[in-house]
Amino acid sequence: MLQKNIPQRPEGRKNHQLPLQDTAPSFQQIEDMSTWANIPTNKGKTIELPFREFVLMAQKVGSMGVEWILYRNDGVTSAREWTIVNDDVNIIHNTICAQFPDAEVSLATSARLGPTSVHLDGLVDEPKSQAAPAPGIASLSNKGKASMNGGLRPAQIPALLQSIALGSMTGNLEIVATNDTAELYFQEGKLYHCSVKGVEGDGAVVELASWESGDYSFYPDVTVDKLTVRNRLENLLMEGMTLVDHLKSLAAAGMTMESFVVRVVPGITEHQFEQMVSQGIPADLNFQKSLYQTVDDKTQMIEILRRFPFPKRFWVPTIFNLMQCKLIKFVDESPNAVPALSTPAQASPGIEPLQVDWQQVRMLERGLTRSDTGILSYAALLLFLEREFARNERFHRPFSLIVIEGGILRPEGIQPLSAEALKALAQRIEKLKRKTDTITHFEMFGLAILLPETLAASARGFLTTLNEAIYKGELMPGVPGESLKLEFGASGIPDECNSLEMLLALAKPKR
Repeated sequence: MLQKNIPQRPEGRKNHQLPLQDTAPSFQQIEDMSTWANIPTNKGKTIELPFREFVLMAQKVGSMGVEWILYRNDGVTSAREWTIVNDDVNIIHNTICAQFPDAEVSLATSARLGPTSVHLDGLVDEPKSQAAPAPGIASLSNKGKASMNGGLRPAQIPALLQSIALGSMTGNLEIVATNDTAELYFQEGKLYHCSVKGVEGDGAVVELASWESGDYSFYPDVTVDKLTVRNRLENLLMEGMTLVDHLKSLAAAGMTMESFVVRVVPGITEHQFEQMVSQGIPADLNFQKSLYQTVDDKTQMIEILRRFPFPKRFWVPTIFNLMQCKLIKFVDESPNAVPALSTPAQASPGIEPLQVDWQQVRMLERGLTRSDTGILSYAALLLFLEREFARNERFHRPFSLIVIEGGILRPEGIQPLSAEALKALAQRIEKLKRKTDTITHFEMFGLAILLPETLAASARGFLTTLNEAIYKGELMPGVPGESLKLEFGASGIPDECNSLEMLLALAKPKR
């Protein structure tokens, strides 16, 4: 196993330490720490939040953003777990959630720093509810008439964005792709706000630059009082094009979401690792180490991304560099596959394995499925949710629910998914889910995925990858991906609600 650096705690920093707590930092605490670090008078100071044997630290580092460091502290020495320089608190929160399943379980212990309304670079960030819509963003009903619209082919999206910037145009650009919608707001040619797939700001622009097609509409004079895009548009578009090149190289090397990631150099030392990655592209060394630690030759790519629920602009360069530096490769079958249940168990001295008729289990399972699809019924989902909820009440373990609804676009309109289409969709999901996840029907024409030991943030990260995989190629003969019109929803207990009825309501897609 690659051994981690054990650095000394930074000396000479002026630290503001919050009270010790038992739970991992909540989203609100991380947001408050970011706010504190960005106050001009706190320049050069560090804010610390200790929890259990860990310390989360944040400090503003010039124009680069906020530097976040997680230390494991045993009272004598500190081992740095990871370092991330980023102003997006969602990224930091997702990282915490991936590492600590109980993150945000107990909001009552949240140590608030006081009012979050501060003056930063000429902007005022007012306290607001997470559920409230972004201020100033117009709904489709009051955007008015589009001044220009059309279709986009591969590589045309960057050209469209640059033409709006060069024309010093003001308004809202809406780009509708097969499986998502992007919203961009310009003021006199400057891009102020961009949102794509739940990501906002610079990361959303980079994600958008990799889209291959879509239909666009530009609504003049529709503005937003929200600034999320910090970097220059041309730099973000260039980063997006580089991202596309990296993804193509990874695909050529055999990477799919179902691929197993295996190590090429067994028993590598930390010094050897650092030497090898230094020959590749610039990428965060600590993040490369953290991600490499999860490569155990029996984990699929999609599961690694669930543990690191970052946007593509963060994980793609890291995976690309590990592949390019010949540290990892992708295979279709795990070299460390777990033996099937039918494999004879090794007997302990004096004890013979109990003979089990597993066909009885399969027969019981068939009784819980719908005969037209072979998929577990909606009633079965409710039963399993009851069991997960009881486990959460007793052991405080999180779980999440993903719901998929929609249909197929036909000349006569959108038709509900047929039994065959639901089976094909479930088979595609089966390749990507964990063995512990369960696919069932949701009501009559939808599907649900029950994810134990999963917070809502991680479920949405999985949903982003799942979304792309579902629309790729034909779902079944005569049903191309672009003809699917699906809606997705996700929620979790206990981080977003505390009852099964509310979980079902939150996870059901909003149309």
